[in-house]
Amino acid sequence: MKKTRIVYFLVGCFFVIITALFKLYYGSWIDDNDLFDLYLADTYMHLFKVPIIFFIYSSFAYNGTHAPIKELIGIVAGLILYAIIGAWLEGVFDYKDILAIGMGGVLSLGINKYILKVVR
Repeated sequence: MKKTRIVYFLVGCFFVIITALFKLYYGSWIDDNDLFDLYLADTYMHLFKVPIIFFIYSSFAYNGTHAPIKELIGIVAGLILYAIIGAWLEGVFDYKDILAIGMGGVLSLGINKYILKVVR
């Protein structure tokens, strides 16, 4: 159980580092070279938010009886609600952010299944 918590924490930290690298280098590189990257430079924050929250939370809350679907549904629903409220307050709504949040949930679920299969 302790190994699983450590792996969850390391995966969460990995996504924090990837997000920081995207913020520092990727977005400006895409803009400077005028490349089309399927809107990844615009939505990476929303894509990586879900794994960061899920894996950091799971590293502290994992107790052997893990219900990742319920946790992911709660995280994804909360982030979608947050994006909608932010859009309502700022007046700008982008459906790509909602899709990125959903894709982040699927990514987190897949990585979680792999971790539980390998670490146990």
